[in-house]
Amino acid sequence: MAENKNKHGDGMIFNDDFLKEAYRAELDQLKASDELIKTTLNKCRMELETGKRKKSTKTVLGRAALRYGAPIAACLLALIVLLNYPMLKVNKSAENSARPQTSGMAKIEGDADQARPAEMPAQAPRIMMEERGYPESSNKAEDDRAFDGMDYQSIGYSITSVGNTLSSMDFSHILTLSGEDMSPETIEAILEAYNSGMGTKYTCDDNSVLTVATLMTGGISADSLREASSFDDLLGEQQYHLLPLQNEKQNYILLPVVESATPVDDPSAAPLDIVISQEGRTWMSSKYSGIFVSHDHGSYLLSKEEHQQLVRDTFQAEQITDYKVVDINQGYDYVIIIEGDGIEYAIPHIETDYGGSLENFKAYPVRDVLIGLADSLESR
Repeated sequence: MAENKNKHGDGMIFNDDFLKEAYRAELDQLKASDELIKTTLNKCRMELETGKRKKSTKTVLGRAALRYGAPIAACLLALIVLLNYPMLKVNKSAENSARPQTSGMAKIEGDADQARPAEMPAQAPRIMMEERGYPESSNKAEDDRAFDGMDYQSIGYSITSVGNTLSSMDFSHILTLSGEDMSPETIEAILEAYNSGMGTKYTCDDNSVLTVATLMTGGISADSLREASSFDDLLGEQQYHLLPLQNEKQNYILLPVVESATPVDDPSAAPLDIVISQEGRTWMSSKYSGIFVSHDHGSYLLSKEEHQQLVRDTFQAEQITDYKVVDINQGYDYVIIIEGDGIEYAIPHIETDYGGSLENFKAYPVRDVLIGLADSLESR
């Protein structure tokens, strides 16, 4: 009865086949909306375009890298080399300029063991021609040879004395003689050695060679200048000779020369690179010790008769009894001392700023020059 009721009661049979038919009928009736279709298609299109764009970009970049990569890398490498090359040169120049310079008349090239620097004031800076206001040489090729090895601008000793003192070129490292003149043969031999070493053609007037007195070793202070009544109170025992070398353009180079009290058997072991031995006497100089001066200053420094006449005219002095040239600043500044009628007078010959209120080529009572130099030192 139950089975018949389940089969015929309401005309429906609930078995597996019935359920399958029902699910299939429902699924057949499902339909996607237009919005869902549109959204799905847009997403598919975007995914396809994005994939194509990425592939295209990668392809273009790859081709560009292969085509331009090598030239760009080469250019960058060359640029780096060019940028660093001048820097290397600058650093090299700075390194060379930072090294201690051989001071005074010392040899500055060749074997270091043979150079044996002279004991000149090493702390004073080298002078430059431009700083001294000189025009460019009219014989540039010759001057290039004359100053080769000294950066072309580095000449001579220094333009400043030690601290607030005046000091002369110091030859205390060489046992020197004083009071004797140089023979023409010695002057000619030194001149020949200088021209040979520098490749120049300078000449020298034997009659114009100066004997130069020096200040006491260690320098002279402003107080010492004020206390002195005469330059004789300030002079040391050393002296040197100054050879005025001149070219055809009348340019001057003053070359210091000293006489050694002891003979030199081996010139290569001497403290200076020019060594001349004649008639039992030994003279020393250096082809690197020339002091460049303007023509006016050079010619006036050598004009002994003009100095004496200036004192006669200025102070009506009748009898000149003494004459000397004193180095007061490393061979750049001098004071010419003249004694007339028992009174000492002084003529400044100063190329740096140590003169203060003193005027060059003008004769003064010696005390006025001593006070003027002291004032100049104290004002620095």
